[in-house]
Amino acid sequence: MFVKRNANTAELVGLSFGDGGLTHRRNSKRMKFQLRGDLREEKENYDKTIIPLFNKEIMLPIFKRKVGIVFSMKKNFYGLSVESTKIEKYLNYLGIPSGVKTELYIPRWIERNSLFKKIINITHK
Repeated sequence: MFVKRNANTAELVGLSFGDGGLTHRRNSKRMKFQLRGDLREEKENYDKTIIPLFNKEIMLPIFKRKVGIVFSMKKNFYGLSVESTKIEKYLNYLGIPSGVKTELYIPRWIERNSLFKKIINITHK
């Protein structure tokens, strides 16, 4: 599996640090990755920017399909979701940790690149 490390994936890492989560599914080997934001305030950004970016950089090259969309009017969230046995290895390699986020560290490949570092700092605010 080829892992792209570029400005787009650096942005996805930053978004994941803020609004994402990579967790084990109960009674399964599958992992679930979700990236969600406020339904009223962020839906347009997800539809126009984040979801197409995730599809381009991760879903289409690896899974040959587009990511699923999740939302709840009651809980006021909107975003993307993917369940897979492959997703953990790919996202961990980019620097997105599995499980509960306690301490997050900017991955070395981002830290060493001034452009990528600026991107992750902007998206992680």
